[in-house]
Amino acid sequence: MLEMVEDCAAKVPAETCQEIDETTAECVPAGQGDLEGRVVIYGTDPHEPIQGATIQIFKGATLLDTKTSDADGLYSKLNLDCGTYKLHISAAGYLPEDVTVEIKPDQTVYVTELRALPDDCDGKGSASGQVVDAVTGEGVEVALNFREGIDSESGPIVANTTSNSSGNYQIDDLDSGHYTAEASADGYAVAYFNIVICGYDDGDPNNDRIPDQNGVISPLEPGNWRVVLRWGEKPSDLDLHAKLPDGSHIFYRGICRGSREESPFANLDIDHRSGFGPETITITQFQSGTYEFFVHNYSGQNLDTDSTSIKDSAGRVLVYDDNNEEVASFNVPSSGGGYFWNVFTINGSTKQISATQNIGGGDNPADWPGQCNP
Repeated sequence: MLEMVEDCAAKVPAETCQEIDETTAECVPAGQGDLEGRVVIYGTDPHEPIQGATIQIFKGATLLDTKTSDADGLYSKLNLDCGTYKLHISAAGYLPEDVTVEIKPDQTVYVTELRALPDDCDGKGSASGQVVDAVTGEGVEVALNFREGIDSESGPIVANTTSNSSGNYQIDDLDSGHYTAEASADGYAVAYFNIVICGYDDGDPNNDRIPDQNGVISPLEPGNWRVVLRWGEKPSDLDLHAKLPDGSHIFYRGICRGSREESPFANLDIDHRSGFGPETITITQFQSGTYEFFVHNYSGQNLDTDSTSIKDSAGRVLVYDDNNEEVASFNVPSSGGGYFWNVFTINGSTKQISATQNIGGGDNPADWPGQCNP
């Protein structure tokens, strides 16, 4: 066991393993963190919160605590030991659901927002969507496995299918509820995304399929780091930005998109403007110093619409290292207001990732002086 601990500790720089996860055999780092989440009604726009939802927090089979959502649908739990937890969320009139969450050292982990389904979703239904390449935005033929629950990356597989050559898929005959899709294909890192099923026992199958439940899969490119932003249908245009140690600024403007082959050795691979994403930045060579990554609600600020709508985006940022392993993921915070989601930083020398995780205000980056360089 000591040898395994040493191996695990090597994967978690500057941290020690407090235990080995029995399911994954991976290191659980020492320390504590906090969680925050939100419960809203599925299909409302803007999202309508559910007050009084019950959130049970489990570690394995042990119930640790029970929380209740407030008038904004928010709930939180402070000072949880690092590791994987299961949340069971229920509210009168809605289907109960499970959410898997990993608590990380010294940070608030924002739980994937639960969009609670009304309990009149009482039949079987189907979901469809497209799985696309994170660098090109083109569809990819993938194998898809489905597990019950939100962010559930292990456990029994309840259904499976395959997307076509354009990346389009459809999965049928699932009980209403939330599921996690696992996508795999040769030449790509395994990817996960959440889907929802809502079927009505009314005899009309046209009411039972929810489209546009899309996924993103990252191609294997050993030696490169990759940061991927994905989100839901709204806002239509979120932009992924990076500020580099040399002062350069990588974002959608043509002359500011960077380069893989020459300085700054960071490039915005794809800029997506009609919901869902992806937006992707690839780093081929690090500089010494700090890289800052943030997301801008371009469609909100550009059109002067609701500045809080980034909270409702279902945004998630994924980080892949030079071994093509997903080394960090960040859900959009469930509280705060503004057009900017400040996500994380990377130390260019040590590759240490530090969560920023807040929503704040500011001017449109397109209006910043100097464009690519301050």
